Amino acid sequence: MTTITNGGWGRRVVAAVGAVTIAMIGAVALAAPASATETPNGPNIDPKAKGSVTIHKYAEPDQATGLPHDGTKLTEEQLKNLTPLQGVTFSIAQVDGIDLTTNAGWTTAATLTVKDGKVTDGTTTFATSNTKSGATGLDGVVDFSQLPLGVYLVTEGDPGTNPIAISTPPFLVTVPLATQKNTWLYDVNVYPKNSLTGVTKTVDDAKATGLGSEISWTVAAQIPNVGEGRSLNRFEIVDTLDARLGYAGASVAVTDRTGAPVTLSDGSFTVTAPATGAAGDLKVVFTEKGLAELQAKALGGTVTATVKTTVKEIGDGSIENTVTLYVNDATVVSEDVTSWGALKVFKYAKSDRVETGLKDAEFQVFTSEADATARTSPVSVDGKTTFVSDASGNLTVDGLFAGVKGTGKDYWVVETKAPVGYTADLTPIKVTVKPGSIADAQIVKVLNTQVPPPILPLTGGDGAVVFGIAGVALVLIAAGAAVVIARRRVRV
Repeated sequence: MTTITNGGWGRRVVAAVGAVTIAMIGAVALAAPASATETPNGPNIDPKAKGSVTIHKYAEPDQATGLPHDGTKLTEEQLKNLTPLQGVTFSIAQVDGIDLTTNAGWTTAATLTVKDGKVTDGTTTFATSNTKSGATGLDGVVDFSQLPLGVYLVTEGDPGTNPIAISTPPFLVTVPLATQKNTWLYDVNVYPKNSLTGVTKTVDDAKATGLGSEISWTVAAQIPNVGEGRSLNRFEIVDTLDARLGYAGASVAVTDRTGAPVTLSDGSFTVTAPATGAAGDLKVVFTEKGLAELQAKALGGTVTATVKTTVKEIGDGSIENTVTLYVNDATVVSEDVTSWGALKVFKYAKSDRVETGLKDAEFQVFTSEADATARTSPVSVDGKTTFVSDASGNLTVDGLFAGVKGTGKDYWVVETKAPVGYTADLTPIKVTVKPGSIADAQIVKVLNTQVPPPILPLTGGDGAVVFGIAGVALVLIAAGAAVVIARRRVRV
């Protein structure tokens, strides 16, 4: 998820944006005071005429358009590659005390500038009045009509739902506008543009298994298309590592708008990172030198920071990692989540329907049934691969990856050693770990049976019969032997 704070309005909007450029239409008029007398190529200024200022709001394109900015209306063909911005609020206010039906008025107008939102000639601050406001429509246009002749201050306000972080600087425009052809333009069109930027954060945790696994976070920060007259004065990435993560390393790369690598000189940016294994802020800050190089080599490109971390604990199972991008006055935020869970095993024997926990049963966890069957590549959790039941028969595997985007992940649990006097159940048991705390962990119950005892002689029953038959047989044998001996004696 990405959010933006507009520096001028304290507004958060979904998306990502940045610096602003504008064709200063009014500068044409203000820089060229015009005579109120008739010229060879045009009429006098009509003091009773009404004029208009129409604002066309667009996103700054990747490259300069080369389109005219002389106050005339551009055609659909000329604008076909530009993106209009709907819902941007503008206000327009007439500068008091300037009469453009006189040469004195035009002379004063030529000295005016805007400083901190106020109109000044360097010594005097001019008040404004007759303020009107409106928002751009679906076509990015807002029109202010029926304007008396004069100098007007135009100010961009609320960006609406548009991804605009830096407002267009306030500017001046005259009605009418001198056209450089000794004619007058009473209906003036202006085309202010906003540069777009943004940041996304993406986690790569697909190979994670247990606590201690290394996962990486990719931060992609867009370098705005800074237009004419504007410049980058801040580009800073702050990646705030969750307390359950430990820093393990980082790298920074820059590409241009085509994706080609951009090489920056030494000292273009600084990287400040937490200690290895610790949480905290990773900061990538571009220096004045680096800002100039970004503007010269990589407008519309991307600064990519790859941050490696280890997972130290699971908490509630949802580990969020947030990045904040600062571009000039814009603040853009993005985040992603890695999901973790736990597993509990209850090892027991059963007698007369009573379940009794068994101590010292040993288990291992595997990521595939094949590994579980072969007993290869057991999952390591904080360096442990074997988990032993306690005196109550319980054991906890307290940190297992719960799948990409928290979709759950399958594991196989195998008893590798049974308690003394019991037989281990070597069948792999499949279990799906879902996001959650240790308290939420799924419990797997594993029944043990005792080692079969040898067969012992019994009193009575079949055993007694066997011994009785054997005794009778011995008596008969003895009697037969006595008869044979007696007969032999008679013959003698």
